[in-house]
Amino acid sequence: MRGSHSRAHLYTTGGRGLLALLGLALALLGSSPLEPPVQADNVLVWVNQDPVTAEQLAFVAQRLADASPDSLSAKQRKSILNLLVDEELLLQRAETLGMYGADPGIRKALVHAAIDQVVADFLANSVDVQQLRLFHRQHRAVFERPMRVAVEVLRFANLQDAERSHAALLAGADVSDIGNAVDAKILSHLPSSSLPAHMLRRYLGSTLTDIALTLDQGEVSDPVQRSDGVYLLRARVVKPAEVPDFDEVRAQVESEYRRRGRDEALENRLVDLWKKADIDLNPEVAGGLVVAGNRGIGLSETTNNESE
Repeated sequence: MRGSHSRAHLYTTGGRGLLALLGLALALLGSSPLEPPVQADNVLVWVNQDPVTAEQLAFVAQRLADASPDSLSAKQRKSILNLLVDEELLLQRAETLGMYGADPGIRKALVHAAIDQVVADFLANSVDVQQLRLFHRQHRAVFERPMRVAVEVLRFANLQDAERSHAALLAGADVSDIGNAVDAKILSHLPSSSLPAHMLRRYLGSTLTDIALTLDQGEVSDPVQRSDGVYLLRARVVKPAEVPDFDEVRAQVESEYRRRGRDEALENRLVDLWKKADIDLNPEVAGGLVVAGNRGIGLSETTNNESE
């Protein structure tokens, strides 16, 4: 199965880009004591006549997913094999630049050097403000500030007190007045400032936080019965989610633009290397594994021990 192969990275890894994926692969491979043998019964794929072996695949699968290759799905094995081919192509690229080394630690350094050159070429390009403004408009969700809520919480020993206090709050009473008038406890450990959802959950847990996020400013929740008491929540301040103006977050916009640009530059270089490479899959060893075509498997999927 010899010839040039298309390469389409569609990794879906949340905040992790291609540089992070390759960095993890290099960390794994750089610590491997394996010297790839050249016996045909051990080689999964030849990349410009250099071998990628079954032992390399097994080593990375064990370190990455704590599993043997046989226990992973075909897509997961393909993802790891593609990362191994990426690493080999970048190593060969480093060698064409006049660097060479067979030691695993040196191999890792050489691949990093090849990546660094691609990244440096991208960073050498200037970025004008119009490019950044366009990027800000096209990726508004990236820079969005989440909804924030300042909430007051009362805990009661019984439902009757909670219901009477609920009526009093709706009539305009203050939370502090109710806390002094009935057998109720104000949750004083809550910060008075507005907090995003993930911070509220640290103080209130998921159930009460989910209720707090549904309240409009000044609104009081219905009594919420839990094993440790009955709760009332009042949203004192609600700040909706918002996207800051470009000038306010320009530094963050430029940082994100350059981060994505580095990934894209490396992706483009790897696509070019794949197109030019002579990749020969060994079907007797690789079985159903393939390296050509669409590669839409992410690292998060690779680390899930699932089978197909």
